[in-house]
Order: sequence, then structure tokens, then C-alpha cells
Amino acid sequence: MGERDRQLQTATQSWPAHVSFSLTGKWLHRELIDASTSVGIGRFLQDVSGPFSSYYLECRLAEGESRVDFLASLTSACVQAAYDSATVMRRAGGSAPSWTGVERFLKEWANPATRLHSEVPMVWLEFDHVHDATSHPPGPSFHMCVERDYLSRSGGTVAPKEDDGRQRELLATSFDILLGAPLPLELSQGLSVCLQAARPSGRIIHVSAMLARTPVAIKLYGCIPARVFPDYLREIGWPGSFEALSRLMDEFCSHETIDEMIYFDLAFDERMTAYAGIVFSQPQLSAASNRDPRRTALLERLVGAGLCTPHKRDALSQWPGTARVQYPGSVEVARMHRWLDVKVSLHPNRPVEAKAYLGFRPAFSLF
Repeated sequence: MGERDRQLQTATQSWPAHVSFSLTGKWLHRELIDASTSVGIGRFLQDVSGPFSSYYLECRLAEGESRVDFLASLTSACVQAAYDSATVMRRAGGSAPSWTGVERFLKEWANPATRLHSEVPMVWLEFDHVHDATSHPPGPSFHMCVERDYLSRSGGTVAPKEDDGRQRELLATSFDILLGAPLPLELSQGLSVCLQAARPSGRIIHVSAMLARTPVAIKLYGCIPARVFPDYLREIGWPGSFEALSRLMDEFCSHETIDEMIYFDLAFDERMTAYAGIVFSQPQLSAASNRDPRRTALLERLVGAGLCTPHKRDALSQWPGTARVQYPGSVEVARMHRWLDVKVSLHPNRPVEAKAYLGFRPAFSLF
């Protein structure tokens, strides 16, 4: 998830999702999202209402891959409006079962007396296959930030130590609400091990319930110093290939592409899977040797490894930036911020995969 979200509580222009998306068209090249796909996404987004803060378009980078997923964030500052919008979207989405858990969570989150309201600063809704969605809107998966001060810290500020017990209790409460039942004991214990082992040098930032997928998967997103990442995975019992992980780190993780930290994804079904993702996130761009928002060095390596086509590399390099945009048919003006994150993933019994996350948000601006 993008660190740009830290400024959202006061600065974001609350325009409908389909309007914000339409205003990015001049920077969104057809090599990533062609004209017919763009029309389909815009049509889908007309049914996605809510006080969203920022967005991601998730694109696959290999030859012939056209799938697009869409993510939209909500902050605790607008949670009551988010709950009202979720109710509307659930009714529009028909029988998609994931809406039930999301609606329950947002209702609890909107109550100032609850733990969720005080300890969860933001969430993301993720909609799969928006390029060819047939239901309006399909049920979302759910990503929850578990760092209380995530939105109040500046991008380079080190996170304070979190209480592992507090985070475990927060996860138990959240998943009980989202899933309608407690997590299985083995899965709950596995998550607890990951939370505890990340300290003191690393941290878990987001926890996800991929409610729109069958079976439902649980994912963790966090960061830890690169030098101890393999040791962390051994400590938590990750069952994947350390040889493949070492090759991935050697090829893509250097002073040109990351700082001293690695941002990572892990996944669980009934227990931890052999999946691992390495995420090239916004905080890493603060390193003196790695300030290129276009991620030129990383994209060149992906092309060289056959994980990204040259045309998609060129299109991605045109995405990051900022520009003034005007709401159609109005005098309202905002500054559209656009940024690029990348993930390279190891999957069991599948080739290595690269994805780009095209982030954007409109923010009020006089200039």
C-alpha cells in the first residue's frame, strides 16, 4: 500500500471514483490498459461510490496479460459515509457474499466507542477483474491497516513499537466480524508468530482478507531489514523455496531499487503458503541512491528477466507525476498525484510474476 496516503485525511478532493479515473486518461497508455478496457473500468466505477481517498490500478506486466484489479482506500475520518456507501454498493452488487462482512466491519468501524474505530486508521477495498466485471459492483476483498498512527507519520518516520498483544486482539476482533466466525486456531497462531517475529526491527502494516476469492486467503504486508528477511521467513516457518527467494533478491533488490528495508507480502489459507511477494514501495524512494519515482532501474531489470514487456516498461515510466485537473463541467480544480509501486511474486508451481500498482489521488490545490 502507498505511503502517499498519510496526507489524505485533510488534503484529498472527494470526487467520484469514475471521475478521478477518467482524469488520469492522458497518462494511462494503451499498452497497460487499452481503450475498451478503460471504458469497461469507467462503467464499473460508476457503481463504486464512497468517500474514497486514493486508488490503485493493478496491472500484470507479462506479455499477453490484460487483467486489471482496482483498489480504493477509506480513512477513519469518513467512516460513517463509507458505511452508508457500502450499504448502497452491497444492494447494487446483489448476492456477492463478501459485501456482508465488509458492511459489518464498516458499521463497527463507524462507532467511536469501538476498538476498530480507535485503532484502524484506514482500509482498502479491492475489486478483481474490473476490466470485465459482469456484476455491479462485484464483492471486494478487504485490506486493513493495523498501525494506529499510519496516517499521522511522515513517509520517512520510523514506526513506534506496536504491542503484539494489541495487534493480535485487533485481528481476532476484525476477522470475527469480516468472516462471521473466529479464525481457525492454527491460522490464528500462524499470524501471531508472524507479528511477533517481525519485531523489533520490522513491522506488519496491513492485514488482508481476500473475501472475493475462493478459498478466502489471508495476507500480511509488512517490512523488515533486507539483511534479515530470509532469517525472518525461517523463524516463522515459511514453506517456500529459499533458493528461489535468494535469486529474486539478488536480481531485483539493490541500492538502486530499495533502501535497507524490504516490503513483503505473505499469504495463508488454512496455514502459511509458499507464496512470497517483494514490494517496491514509496518509502524506499527516500534513499539518496534511489529517488527515481519512475523506477527506471527496476523496470529495466524486469524487462531483462522477461517479466515485463518493453512497451509496458515505457508506459509505466510515463505514469508518475503531478498535474492540475478540473472536474468536468465545474470550476473545481485539484492536483492529481500519480505514483508507481511494483511487486514481484514467488508462487508455488508457477512462474515468477510482476505487477505494477498505478496509484493516484486528487487533492485540493489552488496552484
